Amino acid sequence: MKVILISPNFFNMTRVKEETSLGLLYLATEIQDICEVKVIDAPLEDKEDQEIINEIEKIDPEIVGISVNFANALNSAKKIAKRLKNNNFKGFLILGGNTATFLYEQLLTKNYADIIVLHEGETTFKELLTTVKKYFSNKSSLWEELSRIKGIAFKNGNNLVVTDKRDSIKDLDSIKIPERDYLDNYYQNTNTISIISSRGCPYNCYYCSTNAMWKNWRSRSAKNIVAEIEYIKKKYPNINHFSFVDDNFLVNRKRAEEFAQLLLAKKLDINFDFLTRIEHVNEDILKTLKKVGLTNMFFGVESGSPRILKLLNRHYTPNEVIKKTKYAENLGIKITASFIIGFPWEEEKDIRETLDLIDQTPSTYTQVHICTPYPGTPFFESAKEFGITLHIKDLSEIKQDEEVYMETKYLKAADILSWYKKAVSDILKKQYIQKIKKS
Repeated sequence: MKVILISPNFFNMTRVKEETSLGLLYLATEIQDICEVKVIDAPLEDKEDQEIINEIEKIDPEIVGISVNFANALNSAKKIAKRLKNNNFKGFLILGGNTATFLYEQLLTKNYADIIVLHEGETTFKELLTTVKKYFSNKSSLWEELSRIKGIAFKNGNNLVVTDKRDSIKDLDSIKIPERDYLDNYYQNTNTISIISSRGCPYNCYYCSTNAMWKNWRSRSAKNIVAEIEYIKKKYPNINHFSFVDDNFLVNRKRAEEFAQLLLAKKLDINFDFLTRIEHVNEDILKTLKKVGLTNMFFGVESGSPRILKLLNRHYTPNEVIKKTKYAENLGIKITASFIIGFPWEEEKDIRETLDLIDQTPSTYTQVHICTPYPGTPFFESAKEFGITLHIKDLSEIKQDEEVYMETKYLKAADILSWYKKAVSDILKKQYIQKIKKS
C-alpha cells in the first residue's frame, strides 16, 4: 500500500526553512514497516500545490495524508483536497494536526477529508492504516472497523462519527527516532536541523492551543535526546546546529542539566537553541547550557504591563525580563523577546507599558504580534467569555500580523492595528540604534 504524507504551503506566511515537518517524519517512521511512504514538505522543497497534485496522480497512492498544524496551511490543504476529489481520487484522504483536530467537523462536512486523526497521531495513524489496508485487500466492512479506532472522526453517509478519545503516549522514549531519509536531499545540504524533546505544555495560555492539542506535558529523557543527536551527527556530519521546537524546553531544569552533562561526557560539539519562559531561567542553568553550545533563546514575554502579565498567569515582572535578558546577552546567548498587542483586557496604558518594555529589554532580536484567536485556543473557543468579538470570515485566509480579526471591550480592530504598527516602528528604530552603536 502506497502512502503520501504532505506538509502543505502556508498562506501569506513564510515558514522558516529549518522547521521541517517533524510530525510527518515521526508518522512516516512509525508506518514504514506496513506500507510504502513518501513525504512531501512543500515549503521546504519549494513545491507549488499543482506540483503536489501532479505527483499524487502519478504515484496513485491508496492514502494521502495532509498535516494541517496551522490555520495558515488550510488554504493549500483545501486546494489539494478539492482537486483530488474533483479528479475522482480513489484512495482515502486523511487530515491531521492541530488545526484539523479543532476544525474536524467543518472539514468533514465540506468534504475536504474522508477521515481526520485527532490530537497525537502515531498510534492512531498506524492502526488506521492497518484497517484501511485490510479493507483494500479483502473489502472488509470499513466503517464498522473505523468506529473501533480511538482518536478519529469521519463521515458515514450523512452521519458524523467521532470515536472514543485516545490516551496520550506517556513514554515518549518509546517512539522511534524520526528517519530523516524522507527529506535526505535537504539534510545533506544544511547545517541546521529541528528536533523536539517534549510534547504539550504545563501552562494553558489563552492565545495558544498547545495544551488542548497535546494535553499534559511529557518529555523525552536526556539520554534519548542525546542519542538522537548522536544519530544525526553520524548520518549528517554537516549538521552542527539543533533547533528545539518544544513549547518550553526548560520545564524540567534537572533534565536540562542532565542533557548538558551528557553532551560534555560524549564530547558532542554542537550549537542549539530553544524556546522557554522567563520563570524557568536562572543564572546557573544559563551558564551550564552556554558551556555546551546554547547560542539562542526565545522568550515569550507577551506584555510589559504587570496587570496584563498577572491576567496571563505569568509569574514574572518587567524588571525580571530586563534582568534575565541582560544576563543571557552578556553570556553571549542571543535573545529573541516576543510581545503581543491586543489582549482582551488591554487598555492604551497597558500597551504603552509594553512599548516601554520593548525599548528597555536588551535583546538581540524583538518580535511583536497581533493577538489572533486561532482554533483550539481559549480566546477562540470561549471568545464571548473574554469579551472578544471575532471578525474571522475564512480561517484559511488569515493574514498573520497584517490584519486584525477581533475587537475587545477596550480596543477596536483599527486601534489594535494602529498600536501594532507603532510597536513595529519602535522595534525598527531600536534595531537601527543598536546597529549604529555596534559600528
